[in-house]
Amino acid sequence: MIRDYYNTFFSIHEVHLAERLFAPGNPWETFKSFPLYPRYEALMKNQMEANGIKAGTRMAFIGCGPVPSSLIILNHLAGIRSVGLDISENAVDLSQRVIRCFGLEDQIEIVQGDETLLANLDWDVVLVAAMADPKARIFQNLRRILQEKGRRDSLVVFRTYTGMRAILHVPVSPAETEGFRIVNTFLPMGRVNNTIVVAKLDD
Repeated sequence: MIRDYYNTFFSIHEVHLAERLFAPGNPWETFKSFPLYPRYEALMKNQMEANGIKAGTRMAFIGCGPVPSSLIILNHLAGIRSVGLDISENAVDLSQRVIRCFGLEDQIEIVQGDETLLANLDWDVVLVAAMADPKARIFQNLRRILQEKGRRDSLVVFRTYTGMRAILHVPVSPAETEGFRIVNTFLPMGRVNNTIVVAKLDD
């Protein structure tokens, strides 16, 4: 029940933020005034430090949602180009409109579909959203794609929850990430909820 409430709240929050961004005015001022913005920014700074992400890296984000905050902030902080994927037609439509609001169409691409699209897209690092499901299928497909492309050293980064934060969302289990080995784990610091886990194909 608590997890269902949290997921519903988060979805409503994302749609509300998108609608605010569509209003006349400076989208960056609107974005930064939103209460959760500091958490998004802190999370992405942690993620960049954890994975050595820098300009020139192309990020693929599975489960980008109606407001691809992570991708917008990554581009803002380090000029990271990216592609966001979401299975929801409505989320993709809102996300594409948000990208246009920021004038980032040449930096961030949003496409509708699941993780299997990565077989035909250009990317260096994969990020799996905490709310992207089902995790077992996502990681199974990622394992297959990485093997077929011969990219055993490519990083797959996923967000999960640990400690009391796991009450709000089901943590990613070892069974779901079968075939991958954990390279590093970064526990949340400051106003960040997500634990960041970095993985590669198992040897």
